[in-house]
Amino acid sequence: MSPTTANANPGRASPATDPPGALCVDAAEGTLRLDIFLRRHLVAVSRREIQLAVARGLVRVNGRRSTKGRRVRPGDRIEASALLAPPAAPPGDLEIPLLHEDTLLLALAKPAGMPSTARRIGGRPSVASYLLHRMPELATVAPSPLDAGLVHRLDTETSGVLLVARTPEAWAALREQFRLRTVAKEYVAVVRGRLRGARTLTDHLGHDPRRPGSMRIVGHGTARRRWHAVSTIVPVASTRNATRLRIRLVTGVTHQLRVQLAAIGHPILGDGRYDGAAPIPAPCSRPLLHASRLRVRHPGSGAALEIDAPLPPDFAAALERLGFARR
Repeated sequence: MSPTTANANPGRASPATDPPGALCVDAAEGTLRLDIFLRRHLVAVSRREIQLAVARGLVRVNGRRSTKGRRVRPGDRIEASALLAPPAAPPGDLEIPLLHEDTLLLALAKPAGMPSTARRIGGRPSVASYLLHRMPELATVAPSPLDAGLVHRLDTETSGVLLVARTPEAWAALREQFRLRTVAKEYVAVVRGRLRGARTLTDHLGHDPRRPGSMRIVGHGTARRRWHAVSTIVPVASTRNATRLRIRLVTGVTHQLRVQLAAIGHPILGDGRYDGAAPIPAPCSRPLLHASRLRVRHPGSGAALEIDAPLPPDFAAALERLGFARR
């Protein structure tokens, strides 16, 4: 990936004679902190990754190590090739099932255990890297080249339907549907205990400062940032100790279903982050959560498009072990 591709302001990229990943500071940016300068140019890289790279000496100013708070000056050359490295390649024999394909979009059956995107330096393979290695042209679809046209994401341990746009226009049209909440998103989950009666869960979620990478339900004034989360849950079948649910996700907040279900005393089975009880037995050691169906308007024709993802084998096997009848 070239600096020009990843930069927010490609006109400020360094001359072609500079090494790959080098950026030049112009007069208008000569008072910025180094980390802020990099955030402006490397829009696909998180603030944390930039700070880590600077701390590790992977970013150099005029050939020397620097600190994130250094003020850059006009004419400075910033070498940041480590932050522009392509995402890790997936295993050569990996094949992610294709659920739908046309000239404007793809739908994949994301496997559990694989991130949708991975932006950490040296991060593990992701669905996005899988797509970029097979269809490099997807790097030009979304604002971030590393998104590979992905319209939305699923948690790493969640399986199910993922949409991929193949043109910038299709990406924008599909993202607008997600923004307006006109996309119907259905999930299958298995939770601990017997849960009776359909209900709608309405909460606000925020980051949990005591557990990095986790979310929690928050009230007014208890978090700097909070997101509205709405889910409708319908029990489908129960055993003595577990309930299978059909869920409609109205919003799309990180870990939304996992947090909300744990908060009402019915955490998703296999969820080691939010379920403090003993994990379910093998062969399924991940949360029993699956994005089973997605309904959108096709970005070209406007016709309704419904995409289903069958339960993966590990999920189906876990259902049998828990005593649910095969369907």
